[in-house]
Amino acid sequence: MILAFLGLLLAGGPLGQQQDRPEPTPMKCESGPVYRVFGGTPWLVYGCDDGASVVVVSGPGSPASPFYFLVAFNDGAYRITGEGNGDQAATGAAFEELKSLDRSAISALAEEAGRTSD
Repeated sequence: MILAFLGLLLAGGPLGQQQDRPEPTPMKCESGPVYRVFGGTPWLVYGCDDGASVVVVSGPGSPASPFYFLVAFNDGAYRITGEGNGDQAATGAAFEELKSLDRSAISALAEEAGRTSD
């Protein structure tokens, strides 16, 4: 499942770990999903267990599939990363819309996903 993979990815996974650093705690992003449209295409938003971050996964039948964004709160700011090989126009439009969201909008998404389950 993609969320299990994301947990491994967010934890740094076994590749590239340094011996002198403690292993980070994996972040789980399993609350939700909440259906949203970003950049004109459907996305599923999952809330993460830090209560502030979300994973945005391309929805079924979306031209952006397969693709996901991680909108993570870290060091007092949100950072957006994404990965996949869906249509670049669709993912680019979604990225532009996601990066225009302010802190309160992202927090509201995380909160709503936290109240929702499959």
